[in-house]
Amino acid sequence: MDVKLIVVSAKTGTKEIFVKRPRILGRAQGIGIVIPHPSVSERHCLLFDHAGLLMVQDLNSAQGTFIGGRKIIMAPLPPGAEFTVGPLTLRAEYAYAGNLDALPKTLFDEPE
Repeated sequence: MDVKLIVVSAKTGTKEIFVKRPRILGRAQGIGIVIPHPSVSERHCLLFDHAGLLMVQDLNSAQGTFIGGRKIIMAPLPPGAEFTVGPLTLRAEYAYAGNLDALPKTLFDEPE
């Protein structure tokens, strides 16, 4: 599955990121996707596949990974879903052949 992340908010020269998985996003040099910003942890979050579905897992980052303004532990990212890491909001674009009505539950890091 080919996954592209589209930068939808933040001032950056990069607008599209093609992602091989599993891939770590963070501030540390030499990891998968480097986001050089002080609000991003060295190893901030992990993108990985689960049965053809893109997933994101926070790696105990200091500032958190967010979906819909809520801090998550782990969440599915169906096509078109957006998530926020530090100053960047990214939208996942890819083809998914599974049932969008049967996605794994999002594990939030806060009560509803």
